[in-house]
Parts: sequence; C-alpha cells; structure tokens
Amino acid sequence: MSSIAASRVDEPEKVKDCLAKIDMSSSHLLDLIDEILDMSKIEKGKIELTEAPFCMRELITDINSITRPEALKKEHELLFKTQDLVHVDLVGDAGRLRQVMINLITNAVKYTPKGGRVTATVQEVSGRIPGFASFVFTVEDNGIGMDEDFLNYIFVPFSRADDSKARNVQGTGLGMSIAQGIVTAMNGNIQVESKKSEGSRFIVTLNLKIADPDQVAEHRMAGFPTYDGTEEGVRTLQLMKGKQLLLVEDNQLNMEIAETILTEAGFLVDKAENGKQALEMFVDSEPGYYQAVLMDLQMPVMDGYAATKEIRNSGHPQSGSIPVIALTANAFAEDMAKALAAGMNDHVSKPIDYGRLIKVLQKNMKL
Repeated sequence: MSSIAASRVDEPEKVKDCLAKIDMSSSHLLDLIDEILDMSKIEKGKIELTEAPFCMRELITDINSITRPEALKKEHELLFKTQDLVHVDLVGDAGRLRQVMINLITNAVKYTPKGGRVTATVQEVSGRIPGFASFVFTVEDNGIGMDEDFLNYIFVPFSRADDSKARNVQGTGLGMSIAQGIVTAMNGNIQVESKKSEGSRFIVTLNLKIADPDQVAEHRMAGFPTYDGTEEGVRTLQLMKGKQLLLVEDNQLNMEIAETILTEAGFLVDKAENGKQALEMFVDSEPGYYQAVLMDLQMPVMDGYAATKEIRNSGHPQSGSIPVIALTANAFAEDMAKALAAGMNDHVSKPIDYGRLIKVLQKNMKL
C-alpha cells in the first residue's frame, strides 16, 4: 500500500485510501504482536496483575465504547446488561479484566453473521470470601457456534475450528487462550457452551476485592479530565499553547512523530537523544522553564529509568514536582510498575495515541 501511494501522489483520494488501509493493517499487526507477547508471558507464568481501584460501571461503559464500532459495522444488536450489582467500587487489574471481556465480545462479533445479536452480562452473586464480591461475566451470541469436538481445544493456543465459515474470519487463535490465562491468574474460572449454527456462551467467574471508602475517593480524584471538541476541550488546548516540554527519544522517527503531535497541540518542544543529555538540559534550565518531561525508557548512554532517578535527585527546584511521563513500547504491568518506582508519574504506550497523550499531559500538568 505504501508503494501504491508513492506511485499515485497526484491522486489524493487513492493516497487517502492507501493510508486508511495501512492504518488498519498496522493496527492488526500490533494486535497480533501484543497477543503473542501476552501468550508468551502466560505460558512462562510471568503474567503480573496490578492492584488499583476501579469502578465496575465505568469499566462496562469503557468496554461498550471499544467494542460497539465493530458490532455496528456488522449491524449487530450489542446489548450490555447488569444484574444485582451491589459493589461497584472494587480493587484489581481493570486493564486485564477489560482485555478478557473485549476478547470475548470481539470474538462473538467475529463469529456472528451480519444482523446477529451479542449480549454481555455482568451479574453479582453471593460471595463467600469476606472483603470480596463475586461476579459472573457472560458473553453470548447467536452466531455460527462450534462443534462439540472443538470445545475441547478452544483454549489451546493457535487452535481454530476446521470450518469454512471460521476460516474466513481473521484471527490468530490466541484470544481465548489469553482470556483463560488472565482469568486463571486472577484465580477465576472460564467456561464455554456452544452449539453448531446456534451460537456460543462464555462464562467467567471472578472474586474481586471490595474497595474501601478512602480508595474510592482517591480513584475519583485521579480520573482523567475530558478532552474533546467541546468548549472545555478547546479551552484545554488553549492552555497548552506555549507550554515548554522536554522530549527524550533516541529513535528519530519516534521523535518526529511525538514532536509533530505536541507542536500541533500548541506545545513548545526541546529535544534530547538520551537520558544523560536530558538530565543535563533539565539541570541547566531555569526554574519553571519546563512544564513536563516525556521520557523514552530504552536509550543508549543513560536509559529513561536512570535519567528519571537522577532528575528526582538533582536538587533542581523542580526536581520533585515536574511531571515525567514514560513513552514506552513496554506496556506490561510490570514495566509500568518499574517506571513508577523510578519516579515517573504516568506512561503513554507506543504507538502513540494522540488523545491518550494529550489527556495524560492534561492530567499531570493540571491544565
């Protein structure tokens, strides 16, 4: 597609079509790589879970917004239901729970023909562990279903049904294996029921820790402000104009992408190619000159972890207060924990998402 675009530079519509297909293919490739990395960690028993407050209703809303566009493309009826929810403020790894539910829902959408129905239900049931709430997550569809023989292999990595309808659906055969690995790591249970040509039902059972009032209050305070095209979003962008950032990145292409995003949002950007150079630039700067540091993690001379520790210990008037945001391709929970331990405030995963980057800067710079 990039070759076709290069040969048709005088045809804007063709170039736009090529760019859209490049974007779609890149997203698919990224998903595939992420799945393989996740599966590798699960197989080695190295998957790590975070413990942080989250709201079950907010999580359901988030999952709905992520999965609905694909369902709409196939004209599906996508329903989200809650039953008997008593405890909505919980503690656990919301990101991994989101990943399980998205895997199950997108899988249902994939294998349900146009005009079908997919239903996701979250039900709280009687629990037996003090301080924990028990939940049953159910995802069911009226799609192509599975043979009874294949049900024995549904959670085996890279397994796909030997069926003409299934073969025409894009996938790696890893989604269900990853879902099972995460659920197992969370000390839960996942089951599947299916009938050929009638549909499938996946049932996940989990015990989740109930958040105490202090954790709930802290979680509410830490929520992202909203960035969008509203009057409030425009005001935020105006507040960003002229703010000076230090961008630390050793890869020139990544540097160009990040710099373009930031300057288009109105920021002024100074650049450093490694942690040592960034440390020197920060230490030599006047107090208040930089409002935030965007720090790559893997760099020559001095990596992002060491540079952040040195910044925090530098004695500069802003050493303890300046927001340091990790820019990282390492999006696993343990990598994020290591970044926070080094003194970083937050992270943005690569490839950089424009909205996510702006929201993270907005939150940490208190704009």
